[in-house]
Order: sequence, then structure tokens, then C-alpha cells
Amino acid sequence: YLQELTGTCTISDATLSKGSENIARIFNSTGNLVLNIGSDLTTTIFNDTQSQNANMTTPGSLSPFRSYCFIYFATSNANATINARNTSFLKAGTHGFKVISDGNANVNTVNVKSCTFNNDNASFSPNDQGGSIELTSFNTSTMKYNILNNSCRGKDISLINVVAQINSNAEGRINGNTVTHSGAGSAGNGI
Repeated sequence: YLQELTGTCTISDATLSKGSENIARIFNSTGNLVLNIGSDLTTTIFNDTQSQNANMTTPGSLSPFRSYCFIYFATSNANATINARNTSFLKAGTHGFKVISDGNANVNTVNVKSCTFNNDNASFSPNDQGGSIELTSFNTSTMKYNILNNSCRGKDISLINVVAQINSNAEGRINGNTVTHSGAGSAGNGI
């Protein structure tokens, strides 16, 4: 858990796994952040090694206590640019990659390019659920995004989800992604 992370930061050429909660969680209420996850030359992996159902209050339900591989929360006057590329987000309890902007926060750009999201873990836990990418803006915050050329696989939840609520603004492109729902009776939308 990182709080008030500013400057230019990189997570690259690493395998990050967890036992509970989120693998990487960043909360900023002020300052400027440029965060680079992965690169064109190396592979970065976020792998939730614990069964998602262990994090749920009721098996088969979507609970606020479910985990994310990566979550960034910007509020108040925080500004951020987040670039994720050539990264695998595996076995997330809810979504592999989540960004939230709230208050007057400005998420200048979220770029998610050439990443792999796979939350279909039937051999690990047949009841696992999970999506790929969720971007949410609230109040007067802004968010711009590019979700390009990713491989997204999961079930029982929307795989790519963008939500703008109240007076917020979310604007961007979703293009060239391979989106696959799996499992019998799988619910949720692709995008």
C-alpha cells in the first residue's frame, strides 16, 4: 500500500504475488504521478495466488472486499498518468486493473496496452469470478484513457468497464482488444 506517491515511478521486470487484499494499491490526494507498469522489453506479472472466494463475504457474490491486482485511487487534487504495457494481471478477485478518480482529481491518461488479463481459473477454483479493467470517475474529476490491444479473459462480471458518475468526465478509446467470457452461464458484458 503506497500513499501520496509522486514523481516518475516504475514497476517493471517483476513478479508480484499476494496472500490477501490487493497486490498493489496506491492512494493519492495531492501531487503529480507518472507511473509506468511493465515495458516493451520486460515482462511484469501481478498474480493473485489466493482463491478469490477466500476474499468474498458470500461465495458467488461480488463483494467490496474482493481483491484487485492493481488499484490506483486519485482524490482531491491529485494528478496522474498511468501506463501499463506488456503486463499480465492474473487471478484477480474483481478486476486485474482498476483506476478511480474522485473529487477534483485529474487522471491525465491511463494507457493499458498489450496486457494479458486472465481470471478464468477453473483448475484453481471453479467458482472464481473476475474482470479485466475498470475505470471509474466521480464528482468533478476527469479521466482520459486508451485501452488497446489487450487480451481479456474472465467470467461473471464485465471485463472492460468504464464509468463516469455525477459531474465527472471520462473520455478515451477502446480498440483492438480480444475479450472472452468463459464458463457456463457466464454473466456480465465484454465491454
